[in-house]
Amino acid sequence: MLSKYEKTYIKAEKFYHQQNFKKAIPLFEKLLELSPTKNINLLTNLANAYDYIGDKKQAINLYKQALNLAPNSAVIMCNMGGSLYECKQYKEAQKYLKKSLEINPINSYAHLNLGNVYDAIGEKKLACKHYNEAIKYKNDYSLAYCNMGNILYELEKYDEAIKYCKKAISLDNKDTSSYLTLGNIFDTKEDFRQAIFYYKECLKLDSNYVLAYNNIASVYEKIGDNKNAEICFWKTLLLDGDNNENHLNYGYLLYDIIVNEDKQIAHNHCKKWLKKFPNNPIVKHMTSSIYNDKKITNSAREYVEGLFDSFASDFDDSLSQIDYKAPFYIGDKIKDIYIKTTDNKLAILDAGCGTGLCGKYIKNTLKNAHLIGVDLSSNMLKEAKKKSYYDNLIHQDLLEYLDNNKNHFDLITSADVLTYFGGLEELRKSFYESIKSGYLLLTITKNNTNNNDFYLHPSGRFRHSQKYLDNLLKEHGFTDIRSEEVILRYEADEEVVGFIYSAKK
Repeated sequence: MLSKYEKTYIKAEKFYHQQNFKKAIPLFEKLLELSPTKNINLLTNLANAYDYIGDKKQAINLYKQALNLAPNSAVIMCNMGGSLYECKQYKEAQKYLKKSLEINPINSYAHLNLGNVYDAIGEKKLACKHYNEAIKYKNDYSLAYCNMGNILYELEKYDEAIKYCKKAISLDNKDTSSYLTLGNIFDTKEDFRQAIFYYKECLKLDSNYVLAYNNIASVYEKIGDNKNAEICFWKTLLLDGDNNENHLNYGYLLYDIIVNEDKQIAHNHCKKWLKKFPNNPIVKHMTSSIYNDKKITNSAREYVEGLFDSFASDFDDSLSQIDYKAPFYIGDKIKDIYIKTTDNKLAILDAGCGTGLCGKYIKNTLKNAHLIGVDLSSNMLKEAKKKSYYDNLIHQDLLEYLDNNKNHFDLITSADVLTYFGGLEELRKSFYESIKSGYLLLTITKNNTNNNDFYLHPSGRFRHSQKYLDNLLKEHGFTDIRSEEVILRYEADEEVVGFIYSAKK
């Protein structure tokens, strides 16, 4: 006759092996209460069950208890390392996984997890080494092939990456990640037909895979198939409408439709978009831009913050692709003005500093300057911090900051910030009052559409007339006002013309 404990144990093990962890967990916990001494197998299985359902913290706590009973268990150390990796505790994960491999160097799962850790911290070559070790000891390990393929794609070793991804699929034909990576590879190689094929294969397996919809939509847009691009971008919004980057992608597509196709088609999509997401600030601003709503005189704070928070990590790469020159022009003006200065211990504000692209040009000429950067996007400031040009970086609305720092700066720079303001009266006044004695350097985009002071372009950015800015600077007391017409960047393969300004207080 089986005891109550034995019956419960058999039942718990049954649920555990059926992967019915929600039923297994309370039974394992009951068994641990009944057990006179802590049981290593119960602790390990309970930890694994919590790991499987995603409660990593509880899993880690239980693995620690298990390791107190079996301090040299390579398996428990390996599982512990895997949970720590999932919690982004990479240093601790690395420690446990290395120790696990010292005890059992042929543990493929430990090699896989250590590869994942090295991938996460940017050590791609070490990640490759451990993925290969995982494959060496388990040559049908599809996940190791998949992860290896993704790393090789990131390292731009496309032909090798293709081999690993295809091998992963041959071992597991439901491997959506490898299909996605193959799509990304062929997209990068501009083999768009193949890219679409693999993204579609991915979506056959997971019809709710947001990233696959986003990537295939991007390919459709590249080849000029805006109809299918709209369908797929719209699907990303229906699946993940809280992600601002998805809204930005959709808005830029509608801008592309206005430029290259039919304004009415774009307006129809705007109506649908605004009806579905009426309270999203990005949707409200971008639809207003596409409708050319003259009542909009400034970009909403929520729009600007959401825009740059979304794009911060890829911002510098994106700007290099459109030949963005505003920081370069700012740098040239600084050389012209300060090349003969003997005092370069100046107080400088980089207004709307973004990822810090102007910082390099400022510090190249004025090495001892005290440079402050202010921006509305916390994610952009994180990127700026990595460049180490700034003495202080401040997350605040620009007008609020200027109003609290009057007569403080010798120089204020502002590259492409005014493009998110329509009416500039308040900003111009705040710039003037914040300079104690010195210069203002800025860029604006030229309004070549109409004769108005400013114009809200369908791209969501404002363009200004030269006359309007000249008059504002004079009215607020600036002298020695100089401007030069320049090409700021490219947009939809067209030159975006603007002005680089310098003015003195």
